[in-house]
Amino acid sequence: MKKIQVLSFVPLFMLGLVLAACGGSGPSVDVNMTSYKTVLSPTSIAAGSVTFHVKNSDASVPHQFIIVKTDLTAAKLPTDSSGGVDMTQLSALADIQSLAPGGSQDVTVTLQSGHYVIFCNIAGHYASGMYTDFTVNRPEENKGCFAPLRRGKTPITTSL
Repeated sequence: MKKIQVLSFVPLFMLGLVLAACGGSGPSVDVNMTSYKTVLSPTSIAAGSVTFHVKNSDASVPHQFIIVKTDLTAAKLPTDSSGGVDMTQLSALADIQSLAPGGSQDVTVTLQSGHYVIFCNIAGHYASGMYTDFTVNRPEENKGCFAPLRRGKTPITTSL
């Protein structure tokens, strides 16, 4: 009798392992901001909910984190008379107004496939080159634990 009870928990245990492997947080991007430089890792990601882990590694200067979707390259955004990005012509999808030196903050945004620019718009920073291009790709259909179900295919099953 005990052998049957133990075996009845094996499928539940296996299901738990599969769900744990499939779970977890969505994709993320590390953003490292220093004086007049923004470095992303990775520089492209699949469309969907993306968490940006933004870190101001500068010792003394605050930075701003803005992300916009545009067909323009990072160096060609419209600027105003002060040399900053003219935000009346763009729509920010995420904006950390001021990230203190040494500070960090997470921002989660749902992104569609396309070209994006991430930049700092504090006076003089964009003009000094504090921007970078970012690509969001179409989600790959064949990724994830339940991809066969999404594609209408029968998953391979085993029995214990």
